Amino acid sequence: MVSSLFKDGTIGGNINIVIVGLVLLDEEQEGLVINHHADHTLNSFCHWQSTLRGREGRHHDHAILLTGLDICSWKNEPCDTLGFAPISGMCSRYRSCTINEDTGLGLAFTIAHESGHNFGMVHDGEGNVCKKSEGNIMSPTLAGHNGIFSWSACSRQYLSRFLNSAQSLCLSDEPRAAKEYRYPEKLPASCTTRTRSASGSSGRRPNSAPWISRRISARLCGATVLGGSVRPSSCQLLKVQPAAPICGVAGASV
Repeated sequence: MVSSLFKDGTIGGNINIVIVGLVLLDEEQEGLVINHHADHTLNSFCHWQSTLRGREGRHHDHAILLTGLDICSWKNEPCDTLGFAPISGMCSRYRSCTINEDTGLGLAFTIAHESGHNFGMVHDGEGNVCKKSEGNIMSPTLAGHNGIFSWSACSRQYLSRFLNSAQSLCLSDEPRAAKEYRYPEKLPASCTTRTRSASGSSGRRPNSAPWISRRISARLCGATVLGGSVRPSSCQLLKVQPAAPICGVAGASV
């Protein structure tokens, strides 16, 4: 689903999202602290993921933390934050990383939004001419327009600027998996922390979400670097709602 969002024609770039590694964390990791505090967790995760490069042939351009914890951008308690990311951190060893709260099917949009920040995108209507329109993935309030999600002209411009910069060179190589992942035989617990390492390569279709059957309200945050650590630049409400009443059962893969 995340890959299809980045292949939407409105983004204007040739982006392929490829999973080259998957790490399931079922015990504490040295140097990695994951808790409700999104700011502290992001700092810890970004440093920890940098130590994975080179291990067992691993090479990733971008790391994504998926957590079942209810994160908060400014305190170590649950609140309505959904994701956190350094702005313009893509391809940087210590800043090409995001954290995302697993809320179910809406998680794909959180990952796309936070990865957009990492590509250098800021919220529509904040320091740019684009409006905070429904259906725009980088809108501060994310709500599908008749169930359709797309990228604004501003997001397209930010991405183009990044892809035309020397910083984007890490995306030019061919993604390859370090090794085949062996999934555990037992079903995972209801709350599991997962890490995905993604390799993007600069390499269309409308994206609808008719299966979202409940409204999600939470905060999506970008972050800037201040004094060697990341700080939130803004946090806004995320509202994902269906275009019409949903009946029956549907599924999706991320």
